[in-house]
Amino acid sequence: MIETTAPRHCKQCEKHLLGRSDQIFCNDTCRNTFNKQNTRQQKVAPHPHQKAIFKIIQHNYEILIRLSKTEISIFKEVPIAKDRLGADFNPNYFTSTVTNKKGTWSVCFDRGWLETEHTYIIHDFPEKASI
Repeated sequence: MIETTAPRHCKQCEKHLLGRSDQIFCNDTCRNTFNKQNTRQQKVAPHPHQKAIFKIIQHNYEILIRLSKTEISIFKEVPIAKDRLGADFNPNYFTSTVTNKKGTWSVCFDRGWLETEHTYIIHDFPEKASI
């Protein structure tokens, strides 16, 4: 019995393939071109405000570090009056959150805060700084 198979074609240029039954491309150029096109299509475009958002997060982090630099090494948590953070601090931007029995902490890299009625409690989260 003679087995007939459908003709196979290169995934990139549609050229008829001869040779191995598992062959997908006719040559390395077609394979590389196909893979480069797929990679380009899969890339996600960056957020249009990515740089500005990162600047806000970085600025928040600098404020938290400046206000708690000495106290954080002595105490685990440092209460800071909301007005001490200044108008530049934007609590809507952070890198992650941590939830524990005290509540949900917003974290910029390794320094987090918990908002209370009149203060922000600043706490160090070194495990959040690792990649």
